[in-house]
Amino acid sequence: VNVTVPHKEAAFALAERHDGAAELAGAANVLVFYEDGIEARNTDTFGLSASIVESLGAGALKGKPVAIWGTGGAARAAATALSQLGASQVRVLGRNLARAGNLVTQLAPKLTAPLVGLGLNDWNDAAKDIALLVNATSAGMKGAPSVDLPLDVLPKHAAVLDAVYNPLRRHGINPSSRVGVIGIGGLGHLALQFARVFGAEVTAFSASPAKEGEARSLGAHPFVNTRESKTLKNLGGCF
Repeated sequence: VNVTVPHKEAAFALAERHDGAAELAGAANVLVFYEDGIEARNTDTFGLSASIVESLGAGALKGKPVAIWGTGGAARAAATALSQLGASQVRVLGRNLARAGNLVTQLAPKLTAPLVGLGLNDWNDAAKDIALLVNATSAGMKGAPSVDLPLDVLPKHAAVLDAVYNPLRRHGINPSSRVGVIGIGGLGHLALQFARVFGAEVTAFSASPAKEGEARSLGAHPFVNTRESKTLKNLGGCF
């Protein structure tokens, strides 16, 4: 059974057995039912890590601070993945400061990257030097209000990963919009096609030049190799 937000921590607690990734994150997005009990698994950590490596490169976060919006199961998987990718610090921001602190207390002994729990009111200071923001909240899904925080405080070359299902609708994408899709894998394929359906001008970003033909066939206009730093600098603030 596939489990989505906000039930990933509950799914972990329900199971008698856990795979290594679920044990590390303290959350599960898959439950497997056997005759002798339930096993919890976590594929979010691997999926997020693989997406970042494919999109930005294996060393893109090494030695750099990152931030996460959210304090639930998806945030736990994100913190685990970002630590494994070499982030120098993981800043976890939540509406409830106590929940952010609880996540940090539980995960910090398991991870190599230092974790810091913050409130959403700390966003402007937390955002100043980060390389990546991961939105791991359920905000913007199924009519829920979005996180009302500015993105213009991010460094010019920071990347943003939105884990909610309907970011295109949430951000009001229309034919006058410019959309960037980072990562030309399964979810990237869907994002390219949906953005084109909305009429937006779509730029595909990938660390693999071999993905260009595939991206263009799915609706991308420009294709950007994320290993070309000069090109990335010229695109700052365009989306």
